Amino acid sequence: MTNETIRDLIRKDNPQGSAATIEMYVHQFATYIEAEENIQQNGVIVSHPRTGQPIENPYLKIRTTAQQSMQKTRMLKVNKLWETAIATKAFGK
Repeated sequence: MTNETIRDLIRKDNPQGSAATIEMYVHQFATYIEAEENIQQNGVIVSHPRTGQPIENPYLKIRTTAQQSMQKTRMLKVNKLWETAIATKAFGK
């Protein structure tokens, strides 16, 4: 899912939404998708790039931060965005 697709889906349901709020949500949603795909592909435990020791996947924190940021934007209607993301398997499942 591209940022433009995300933006279009949000604007469709929020024609009066502020450009700044929509743009913030677009970027946080894209970050959330990227993090979720990484976690699904690599798991929650990964090897440290230098030591090879098992560590928690850094994308877990990135996903959580993006999720928290999106939850603060309750004024936007985003159900269709999430439904589309799930239907198009934007999360790499």
